[in-house]
Amino acid sequence: MLIDLSVNDTPHQIEAEDRTLLIDALAEVGARAIPEGCSEGMCGSCTVLADGEPIRSCTALAAEMSKVDITTTEGLNSPDEQVLTDLQQAFSRAGALQCGYCTPGMLMVGAWLAARHRDETDPISDAVVRRAINGNLCRCTGYEPIVAALCDYIDNQRTLHTDESA
Repeated sequence: MLIDLSVNDTPHQIEAEDRTLLIDALAEVGARAIPEGCSEGMCGSCTVLADGEPIRSCTALAAEMSKVDITTTEGLNSPDEQVLTDLQQAFSRAGALQCGYCTPGMLMVGAWLAARHRDETDPISDAVVRRAINGNLCRCTGYEPIVAALCDYIDNQRTLHTDESA
């Protein structure tokens, strides 16, 4: 069957079986920064955004993603791939990057969370961030640097958004 996918604002058409998983279809169209961790949707490392909402690409069927805008970690990159995005810089500053197993999923949840809380004025709480990353497993950091990075990033994005709106 032919499947039409929109990945990082680029249309793709692939030949795939109806049981093809999204993670495999994404690899076929060149999205390679999506690790397959547990293959059961339990670890969160393969998280992508589907119409702006986080989903596990290792359990989603590619055929169900037609007419859905998929964003992967590559879609978060700056146009100049040599420059780290604000989100990546926040992770680096906080020491939230270690083995890299959870990083793609955490970045995707962070992007989603920032968009979701963009118009709020109060600083985002650790509790809100912890609830959002609850389904993403981290083996190394103990989550503290990840929570700090996401709080920093989200609060900075709000400031930028507020300054642009004024």
